[in-house]
Amino acid sequence: IKYVGSGGTNCGNTAWQCTLVVDDVNVSSAVEADSDITVDKDNNIWAAYQDISVADYSLRVAKYVGSGGTGCNDTAWTCTLVDSATGDELGSNITMGTDKSGYPVVVYGTAGVAGTFNDLRFARYVGSGGSGCDSSAWDGCETIYAKNGAGRQMSLTFDGNGLAWVVYR
Repeated sequence: IKYVGSGGTNCGNTAWQCTLVVDDVNVSSAVEADSDITVDKDNNIWAAYQDISVADYSLRVAKYVGSGGTGCNDTAWTCTLVDSATGDELGSNITMGTDKSGYPVVVYGTAGVAGTFNDLRFARYVGSGGSGCDSSAWDGCETIYAKNGAGRQMSLTFDGNGLAWVVYR
């Protein structure tokens, strides 16, 4: 949803423009309730979301590209599978921010059996050459803190030195 002031469509209020980025009926991924959004140094809009279309949930990211996008319901966006590690539900309780270099970072949780929240995981956009993630445009996709209960209700920010700070419940 984007604030446009007037002339917006697809929302209940014309001051807003609503766009269906991922439609779980018409594309391969299905969106769960967990998501977050950030803006990078080049004013690109990024949204991270949990994909529940596979047995082990995964983390996906959508980037607004204007036109020619792939993997999303709307071609104004490109959707990318970032982390699909098996064994736990990934992408729960997502938070995003922009690091010192101006690119998106995602901190997300894993959920185990019986609704337990296990680990905090971290991924950052690098454009190319990344490792540890399903897409080489991302780096990390690694556990930064493993403890039952860590991977939920978190928030991410960066200090003046560009160091990441994460709080969690």
